[in-house]
Amino acid sequence: SNSEWEVLSSILHVRTQPSTSSKLCGFKQKGQIILGYQAAGNWVKLRFEVGWVLISIDKARLLRHRLVTYSKLLDGRCAYAANFPIIEGKACLAASIALGHRVQRLRSFKGKDQLEGCYIQGSELWMGLDGRNRGYGTLR
Repeated sequence: SNSEWEVLSSILHVRTQPSTSSKLCGFKQKGQIILGYQAAGNWVKLRFEVGWVLISIDKARLLRHRLVTYSKLLDGRCAYAANFPIIEGKACLAASIALGHRVQRLRSFKGKDQLEGCYIQGSELWMGLDGRNRGYGTLR
C-alpha cells in the first residue's frame, strides 16, 4: 500500500513491536512524513525501516493518514503536471515499487546540473539531493 502518515505529535516513539511496553528504537518529529501500513489495530508498521508507531493514544491523534498516488513523467517538470517532486528517499523507493519498477537500491547524487528529487535513469533509481536543482525536471 502507498500509505503515508504525517506525524502530528511533537515527538513520536518508534517501537520494536506494536506495544507501548516494547523497546524504543527511534523517534519521529512533528511534520515528518512516514511510510507504512496500519496493522495490529492502532499501530502502523513502518515501511523501509524497522519499527512500529501508534496512531493515537486516548483521544489524542499522533498520526494523520494520507493516501498518495504516483505518476511517471516522461518529460517536463512535476509542477507542469500539477504534481510535487519526491524529495525523500523512502518515498522514492515506494513510488518506484508502486509504478512497477523492481528496484531495491536508491542511488543519490549531490551536484549541480542534476534533476530534482526522485527519477529513473536507465534501470537505476536516483535521488538528486542538491537544492540548487530545485524545479528541474526532465528538461534542463
